[in-house]
Amino acid sequence: MSVRVMMRMIMRLGLRRAVRMGLHPQVFYVGNPLPRSLRHTLLVRNMATPFPEFVDGRGLGCHHEKRHSESTRRALISPRCVSAAPTEMTSPIAKLSFWGVRGSTPTVDPATWRFGGNTPCLDLIAPDGTQIILDCGTGLRTLGSRWGTADPARLRVTHVFVTHYHWDHIQGLPFFSPLYGKNNEFQFYSFRSKFLGRDSLRQVFETQMALPYFPVDFSAMTARRKFREVEGGERFEIGENKVTARWLNHPQGCLGFRIETEAGTVVYATDNEPGDPALDRSLRELAAGADIFINDAQFTPVQLAGTRKGLRSARPANRCRRICHGRGRHCGRRRNSALA
Repeated sequence: MSVRVMMRMIMRLGLRRAVRMGLHPQVFYVGNPLPRSLRHTLLVRNMATPFPEFVDGRGLGCHHEKRHSESTRRALISPRCVSAAPTEMTSPIAKLSFWGVRGSTPTVDPATWRFGGNTPCLDLIAPDGTQIILDCGTGLRTLGSRWGTADPARLRVTHVFVTHYHWDHIQGLPFFSPLYGKNNEFQFYSFRSKFLGRDSLRQVFETQMALPYFPVDFSAMTARRKFREVEGGERFEIGENKVTARWLNHPQGCLGFRIETEAGTVVYATDNEPGDPALDRSLRELAAGADIFINDAQFTPVQLAGTRKGLRSARPANRCRRICHGRGRHCGRRRNSALA
């Protein structure tokens, strides 16, 4: 950025806002926009330079941050920790990124800016280098835009877990650019739906991209793809990591996943409806002793007492949090709609 352009920013916006908008061109589209030429200059600069964006931004003062030092938080969430020399690592480190936390539909409403408006997608990189993606909501597109160029000489499989087949958990897949790269390979996991039968997940992906719903069909994705059906209660290993799947209570079926890595245990259990004693017990067992428990809750127990289906409550999630024996951190998904 030239000095002349920078001075124009400062004169027009004030120093504080100019600095913010220089780092984050996304803000250009809110309020008073900058001239098109200046907006283009800063946008290109941001795309060409590995700036951390909102996901790597300064903490907002939640209670979890008070329990960890700045250096610890940076090691957990900053992309810079990936490139650190192995000699600097004193203990195993796993990186967990949240690319989407909304339900039902993506949104750009100002009320959702703090946590983002994308539907569910998480990315876990285990200490052994295994990459695991949890759900394929619209956050998957953002993850794909950060994807590094694949090295043909070192092909690594990425493992993708889909909890269930509702639209907000699959709608980002057609826009996931790494699936269109022939040097990439993906292993998908989900359950056999009683409504679809064999190869349920493949059918779901193919159907949502079938003509005339999408410009290209599923065959346009040139990456290597494999599909594995998983049942509740099944346990298996991926690299040095142990994975456990359990059934959750949600219309048309849903799985929760427990991933045990050398650095700690992450449990991802979304869209669960409390009230079924057997499935409630299954969720508590899945979450027992976890370091990070990811769950969602939109309604209070009073609201849940109604007859509506598809609702989640905070009280059972808090029970599961206690089952973690005080070790874990509880990450709640933020919902923007009643049903998902």
